Amino acid sequence: MKLTGEEATAAMRIERVEVSRLSVPLIRPYRLSFGDLVAFDTLLVELIDADGRISFGEATVLTGYTDETIDPFAYPNAFPDAWRQFRQVRLTRLVAQVRAAIAAALPGIPVTAVVSGTAESDLEDHLQDWRSWIESRLVDAVSVRSGATTTIVSDVNALLRIVSTAQASGSN
Repeated sequence: MKLTGEEATAAMRIERVEVSRLSVPLIRPYRLSFGDLVAFDTLLVELIDADGRISFGEATVLTGYTDETIDPFAYPNAFPDAWRQFRQVRLTRLVAQVRAAIAAALPGIPVTAVVSGTAESDLEDHLQDWRSWIESRLVDAVSVRSGATTTIVSDVNALLRIVSTAQASGSN
């Protein structure tokens, strides 16, 4: 008699599942096309049903072998421009959400972003695309702090003129 997966599951009545991790370091790394294997990291699974029968399974995780095992922190190093763009888009989306929340709670209250005033470095170092934020009306103005002076500007071209003047005079 052949059982369907559902019938087999109902017939087995699993009482307990035990998962153990077994890590066996290798004396010498084993070279694979997707990286060096320095240890066997194996998951051992033991299933015990209501009748006391035991079944075993195992899986060895090889980081980089499949999409599921790729190190999520490797992405920023492998694709730095795409990672920066992803984060910049997310920051702009957050600014839009903050703008919407402020507008809903306190209509008419201006939204100002604090920036260094150097568009290129703000974009590169802090992911702040404040030029587009002003043009898209996500912020009403930007606040530029230089030493003890704070300048609030709502026009991108005016801000760029202020920054140019400050850079030409040697202050930043």
